[in-house]
Amino acid sequence: MKSSVTTKVVLGVLVVLMAVSVANAVTINVPGDYSTVVDAVKAANTGDEIIVAENTYVESETIRFATPGVTLTGSGNVTLRTLDSNQAVIQLAGFVTGIVLNNLTVDRPTCNDSWMRCINMDNSASATINDCTLAGPANGVGLILFWGSDATLNRCHFSNFNPAASWSAAIFMQNHSPTSPYTDLIVDSCT
Repeated sequence: MKSSVTTKVVLGVLVVLMAVSVANAVTINVPGDYSTVVDAVKAANTGDEIIVAENTYVESETIRFATPGVTLTGSGNVTLRTLDSNQAVIQLAGFVTGIVLNNLTVDRPTCNDSWMRCINMDNSASATINDCTLAGPANGVGLILFWGSDATLNRCHFSNFNPAASWSAAIFMQNHSPTSPYTDLIVDSCT
């Protein structure tokens, strides 16, 4: 009997904590709340959604997700770019999970070497990418998954990646060790 009461109390506390976490989620607007996507992503907490207004954003640094469970959504035609000197337009730090990218064009119109990429996922990161276009220079990479990162791609489009060029691919998976998980990749209705 006492065990049943304790279990109910613990479950009740967990439900309240989960509700508080969801209730604290906010919507961040770019350029309304932050002038750059980089600053909005840095400010975001787990559960937050960043809505990016229609425009082309050339960020001075890589858009780096270090907080799990953040959603980045384009409203209208949103193109994200970075300086040629940055290796990736978007990067998910190692072990950052639950990132969602919606309705974005991630573009690398030029780059200074063949290792440049649109989206870079490190060490067991995970993301769901919906209705996005990854476009780049002929010698770049659209999406690269390192060391057991997982991605689900829905209705995405890849363009201008030359399979004959060194280190060039729409999707590139690299590295695995006995201590890292295998990469899971789900691709649905992508071109």
